[in-house]
Amino acid sequence: MRDERTWLLEAIIAETESDDLVSAYLAGEYLDPATLTLEFRDTVRRGRVHPILLTAAVPPDFGMDNVADIVTFGFSQAANARP
Repeated sequence: MRDERTWLLEAIIAETESDDLVSAYLAGEYLDPATLTLEFRDTVRRGRVHPILLTAAVPPDFGMDNVADIVTFGFSQAANARP
C-alpha cells in the first residue's frame, strides 16, 4: 500500500500549482490530508490526474467511499465547466 500512496502523492505533487505543497513534500514535511484532498480534487477537475478505482479486493473501511466522493465531485465539476 505504501507504493500506491507514494504514487498518488507524487502524481498530486507533479500537477499542483502550489509551490508551498511542493516545497513541503520535497522537505519531507507533514502533508495535511485536507490540503492533499483539495489538491487532488483540483488536479482531477483540471484533467491532469485520472484516478482508477479497483474495489473488488478492497477491505471494508479502507476509505474507498472518500476516494469515490473525490472522484465524483472532481469529474462532475469538470463536466460542468465544459461548454
